[in-house]
Amino acid sequence: MTDKSPQDPEDLQPARAIRRALAAAGLKARDVGLVAVWATGAQAHERAANAVARGLGRFAADAVAVLDDPDPFARCAAAIASGDAAVAVALTIDPVAGNVARAFG
Repeated sequence: MTDKSPQDPEDLQPARAIRRALAAAGLKARDVGLVAVWATGAQAHERAANAVARGLGRFAADAVAVLDDPDPFARCAAAIASGDAAVAVALTIDPVAGNVARAFG
């Protein structure tokens, strides 16, 4: 992406947060079974779907995406504890407070 790209660079920040969270935990995108997202602001649902698709790349189709969970961190922790997912990622997208992601696994 360059400064001449028609895409807003801020659109990539949630996807980068997902990738950084996975890398920080030493986990792989291909192993993600659940992504829970809470997004606020304009076009929240579209931004959440875009973040999952770009953050996981070709592995997004293999993960269950919950795009409107008000507590994504608790949902991911519960999914890991119950064995529903081996790896889960929680993401909040807020245009004011910024993006926060955490990988569980």
